[in-house]
Amino acid sequence: MNVPLKFSTTPSDQTFEAGIILVDFFRSHLMQVVSIHRVMFEKLLFEEDSAVGQELAELFQDAGKTYLQIAERISERCRSRQPIQD
Repeated sequence: MNVPLKFSTTPSDQTFEAGIILVDFFRSHLMQVVSIHRVMFEKLLFEEDSAVGQELAELFQDAGKTYLQIAERISERCRSRQPIQD
């Protein structure tokens, strides 16, 4: 007789699963941001009639701020999951 296996979910299992969901969220969010920035950079850098100017500078500034914010959120999340050590 086959008995279906039941997996118990301990707090560490739930934490692990939550971590996977969070990583997937950050990966998805970052992929969207990179895709948007890539299209904008291509437009400003590679179109024949585009000039390197204020729009490009603003895009670099926005991209930098966005990536730093995402990095800070990921770092904060990773630090909060680390056990406290002496």
